[in-house]
Amino acid sequence: MSATRASLIAIALVIAPGFAQAQTRAAITSLPSGFGMANGILGVSLSGLYGPYHPPIDVDGDIGIALGFGDAVNAIGFGISADITSLDDDFGDSGYFNLSAHRQFRMTNGYGSVNATVSGVGAYGTASGREIGGSLVASFITGSETRPYMISVGVANDLNMAQDVQGILGLGVGINEEWAVSAGVYGDNNSIGVSYFPAFMPNAVVQLSLRNLDDSDRRGIGFDFGYAFNLFGN
Repeated sequence: MSATRASLIAIALVIAPGFAQAQTRAAITSLPSGFGMANGILGVSLSGLYGPYHPPIDVDGDIGIALGFGDAVNAIGFGISADITSLDDDFGDSGYFNLSAHRQFRMTNGYGSVNATVSGVGAYGTASGREIGGSLVASFITGSETRPYMISVGVANDLNMAQDVQGILGLGVGINEEWAVSAGVYGDNNSIGVSYFPAFMPNAVVQLSLRNLDDSDRRGIGFDFGYAFNLFGN
């Protein structure tokens, strides 16, 4: 799975609903969610993964750019994002695009969103062998303003290169205005992580995750940094 797409979805959740406001927020690292970018919100992210097959001088990473438009509250919200997977001397020579549609809804004690994503569109460069995949994920926010909880459930076939259909389940808990913790499983993968919302940069999120702790051959450390802003300045 591209770490970038997970990061951008996290940005959409933790920033867009309370854009530029200090509040306790829940988030789940390493997993896609049901939330998408709000109208006019542009997000950029840098993601990396270090593990057994990624020595320190060859960290697997990518850069993502995502834009939201439409009205997910009263109608349908849409999103388009690009993953740039070549970060070396041939920067930008490899990547692909993702298209998504999402709809938010209210619950008795919170709110939620459903997001359908088609990924791997227009793949080029070394990513050209990637097949088009997709995911369908629902996320729910409940709890209180001081202790929100996020639950994500869904299915996807773009979480590994084999295009296997896999289940998604994650739980995130907001601890305070700057920190959230989470755990999740996606197929035969698992992760635990923390999200940090720096007070000095209210539209940013930093996420660190430990992945596949039960498998020494696939164990890794994931890092995601994202920043979002309103293109229209309001």
